[in-house]
Amino acid sequence: MVPLQVIVYALLVFTAVQIGTPAHVSLHPLLIVSTVLVSHLALLAVVATRARHAAAVLHQPTAAAGQIAERLEKLFNLARWGTVALAAVQFWGLGWSDLVLAPHGWNLARGILAPLPGECILLLPMILTWLAFWAVSYDVELAIHQRSLAYRLAMGLPAHEMPRRGQFISLQARHNFFLLIPILLSSLLDQILSSRKGFWTQFSIPISLMIMLILVPWIITLIWRTSPMTGPLRDRLIGVARTYHVRFRNILIWHTHHHVRNAAVLGYLFFARYFLMSDALLESLTDRQIEAVFAHEVGHARHRHLWWYSLVFLGCGGVTYWAGNQASLWLPRLFGHAELFNSDALLGSSLQILILVGFTGLVFSRISKRFEHQADWFATQHMARRLQDQPLPEVPEFPPLSTLEAYAAGQNPSTPATTVSAAPPAIASPTATQGSVDTATMIRGADLFMDALRTIVELSYRSPDHGGWLHPSVRQRGHLLAQLARDLAARARFDARMFRTRLFILILAILGGLAIWPEIKSMI
Repeated sequence: MVPLQVIVYALLVFTAVQIGTPAHVSLHPLLIVSTVLVSHLALLAVVATRARHAAAVLHQPTAAAGQIAERLEKLFNLARWGTVALAAVQFWGLGWSDLVLAPHGWNLARGILAPLPGECILLLPMILTWLAFWAVSYDVELAIHQRSLAYRLAMGLPAHEMPRRGQFISLQARHNFFLLIPILLSSLLDQILSSRKGFWTQFSIPISLMIMLILVPWIITLIWRTSPMTGPLRDRLIGVARTYHVRFRNILIWHTHHHVRNAAVLGYLFFARYFLMSDALLESLTDRQIEAVFAHEVGHARHRHLWWYSLVFLGCGGVTYWAGNQASLWLPRLFGHAELFNSDALLGSSLQILILVGFTGLVFSRISKRFEHQADWFATQHMARRLQDQPLPEVPEFPPLSTLEAYAAGQNPSTPATTVSAAPPAIASPTATQGSVDTATMIRGADLFMDALRTIVELSYRSPDHGGWLHPSVRQRGHLLAQLARDLAARARFDARMFRTRLFILILAILGGLAIWPEIKSMI
């Protein structure tokens, strides 16, 4: 999913365009421009220095690549938040948005950058700075890639050249900024429909929303460079989706220069739904592991997680809209600083963004992680049923993975991935059952799915203890699956927790709808 920083930055731009700048800001245009440039260059200098040092350390054989990669990931995440913080200060502390959009003075939207809309000009500092971040991080990625070559060859995995710097930057831009295109397209559609009279004006928002639901998944498949999957593996995956009555338009290979190991499901409507499997993922996993990952994505579609996410955003948007308006009414009275703002709308919008960021970082993150666990459990159940119908051979399809450091120390597996090694130890006492699947088979299904996740993490030089704001860590996911596979009571508690989660989302959506209903009614 798109980084949270992009969403927040887009909200800042929208607020700056709609509301404006505090009235007390009156700085010279040259000072504003130079401050914007210097602040972003200073942030870039810090990131470039750290990245250059990390790349140098990675060329030392004894360096821990996973730890270095994790520290750099945290650094780049903080730097991206730094661009968001700079935008807030520059929009409302310096008057940068007025310099771009004001109808008088140094209006950059009417000057040298006239061909670009004002919103795009305000987005440029973030876009250019992030592109520079990826340019300096390329050397780190190249060093990690070079360290992994011997390991991949020893495991019998394909080894590819690192994409060129320009290809790497393009890849990152397409995967991080893709949401900006639907946002701009939605704004354009709304303007076109609103300019017409009668039916089109009254229903411009639902019409543009329906068009976006159909077009956005297709647009993303174009931005991310995909092509249809063919062959027996596709037929196998289609069979998985049909088993659970999940309809879709296509299964696509996601071309990432063999750099990204991931899968995704796009689209709310079945005729505009796509399953994406990245090229690096397809070549790194066995067919059974790929089926397990695909079943995880089918689980997202089967449980309609995208629709539940939409209800979360609807409820969150409505509640934060109401809370921001109420705060803008009461805070100036409590603290007596209303003169700092040219309107209550600016204070309200600022508070709404802060509330939205807090909600997204806490509540939405928690909901997303629960949905990931639910999709994991769905994939585990599917693989257990598959193992029950078609048992695995007495030997695994691939040897246990070792780290590159272990390989360099002579502790690598004795056989490549094209052969087999000894069978894993049997699971004792398979007495309890999970529906029609015995516990031992359910545990093996969980192990097979977790083997796929561990392979992805190992080949990506990520820590199994490192999660994200939308995904729990691999270790947390494995721990929960182990409990669910062994314990019926744990599964009952998990189902109850997911029921409470959906109930919370419904209540939140209702409250959000009631909060924005006056606005919707006035528009109709």
